[in-house]
Amino acid sequence: MTDDHNNRYFLITVTLRGDSLPLNKVESILGFKADTIGKKGEHRNNNPKYAKYKTNIWSSELFASEKKGGIQELLENICNTMKKNKSSIKNLMSTKDIHGSIDISMRTSPTFGWEVITVEQLSLLAELKFDLFLGAA
Repeated sequence: MTDDHNNRYFLITVTLRGDSLPLNKVESILGFKADTIGKKGEHRNNNPKYAKYKTNIWSSELFASEKKGGIQELLENICNTMKKNKSSIKNLMSTKDIHGSIDISMRTSPTFGWEVITVEQLSLLAELKFDLFLGAA
């Protein structure tokens, strides 16, 4: 493991799901690189021993550590990227069966402090119809 991996305290996953999700267009619409792309009916990891995807799924995992500005800076960068692509994202999210989410996982540490998700960030996620999930690892 690298030092960078050992210093990770936060993981933000941006996920889109839906049968009509255009998997080949999501990266350019959202502005994030995909870590997982799954097509409905295909096996996870293209391996028959794994379950099949029930719907199309696209996700991007973004990491933050206290050394690199923490979750606040990462969430601010995500929101700024989404603002730039706001009309395209809104158009995509207006499709009936497409659902988006932002999952924030926090790993506690002896130096863990309070983090703030601003009203502006919450407002943008709501406007773009993204659910927000918070959890601890």
